[in-house]
Amino acid sequence: MIYLDREQYARSREYLQKALSAFEQSGEREMMAYTYALMARSYSLESQYEQAIEYGLKAAELYEKLGNKNESARLYLQLAQLRKRQKNYQKAAEYEEKARTLLGEGEKKDK
Repeated sequence: MIYLDREQYARSREYLQKALSAFEQSGEREMMAYTYALMARSYSLESQYEQAIEYGLKAAELYEKLGNKNESARLYLQLAQLRKRQKNYQKAAEYEEKARTLLGEGEKKDK
């Protein structure tokens, strides 16, 4: 986190990657999700949106598997913002809908 705060993004990712490896080996999935989210933030701060989205999706999906719907929804909303920066409004809307669904606010379809 210190390197992120100091805008040393590449260095922060080196340490985050080491941490990620350790968490994967120890099976600490909550920390893996958190680390993926930090990786996404690091790439986003450098406007490397595709890499940010890749790690953000990993974090969101893992949080969802862990039952942490709030954190997963928060990440999907961040992913929507990244897609909007890329002018990919359709994908942004999909991520926003995914967040609403996770929070129980998605469209209710009565058929």
